Amino acid sequence: MTGAGRRLLDTPPRTTRDGPQVARGAARAEHAPNQCVFAILACVQASYRSPSSAPQAPDAPAAELAGQLLALWRSVLSSNSAGAYAVFEELDLTLTQVKALTALSSDELTVKQLAERLGLSLPGASRAVDALVDRDLIARREDSADRRMKRLRCTGAGRASLQRLDEARLAGLEQFTAKLPAAQAKRLSAALRPILAGLPGSKEQT
Repeated sequence: MTGAGRRLLDTPPRTTRDGPQVARGAARAEHAPNQCVFAILACVQASYRSPSSAPQAPDAPAAELAGQLLALWRSVLSSNSAGAYAVFEELDLTLTQVKALTALSSDELTVKQLAERLGLSLPGASRAVDALVDRDLIARREDSADRRMKRLRCTGAGRASLQRLDEARLAGLEQFTAKLPAAQAKRLSAALRPILAGLPGSKEQT
């Protein structure tokens, strides 16, 4: 390997207070679709926790289904990846901040609880919270049972930011579903309905 190659491999990634970030400019545009994938998966992870925290190896049918869902996910995202990424740029939010907003949109948590839910260090969660509070996207209040404890909640502005992200995602989904044959769309809807009805907090009716 050449000296230039070794230097490239040995060079650590750029970091910010919230973790590794892709350089702005051309590099950011090049990685836009992957950023969208990570962002949406991050939101899903923040809003849903498995009843068991212990990882389990999937069986063969589950692994096959997971691969099929991943292929479908990528196809859906490719329908409007540029639009979804543009919304992230517009809102100027990091992935950590989006995960925090998503978690706080349904629960009032302390910084410690938020850090545990998102798998962050306490300092990392505190930095994300401070940035969101400064922008009036989340608010702090004293806990009614313990005034030394501060609870966090998503503000109206924070919910509006999440809604803006959902609108961009929905636009991509609509572009994808519009291309499906009517019979496939009907079967897909029928298959998803009972699954969605069983998700925590779902309003789907079977």
